[in-house]
Amino acid sequence: MVTAPAANAKALQQLHWLAERGAKFCLPAGRTKGQFPTGWQNMPQDVAAAEQHALNGGNVGLLAGLHSNGIVAVDVDVNWTDQVARLGDFAHTVTVHRDNADDRGKLIYQV
Repeated sequence: MVTAPAANAKALQQLHWLAERGAKFCLPAGRTKGQFPTGWQNMPQDVAAAEQHALNGGNVGLLAGLHSNGIVAVDVDVNWTDQVARLGDFAHTVTVHRDNADDRGKLIYQV
């Protein structure tokens, strides 16, 4: 998820990279999953909307699976370094980290 403080050039580049591979996005109103609009899972947003939302200070989430051309995310909530090491060659993929959560992240795959 791109967060407002991280809406920098690298984060925006990642949004475009994902979009080039078919990704769609969700745009929560706040910083928690409880602040998504009803039915958000079926309201895919394009990269232009996602970029503008991030630049306005909003969070941007990846809408994985069907809406994103088979892009999925594996969420690692603890022990990032150890968990990634265990994956070996499977860890060689795109990763997403938040600036405020060094020990957590997501590995992105297209299946």
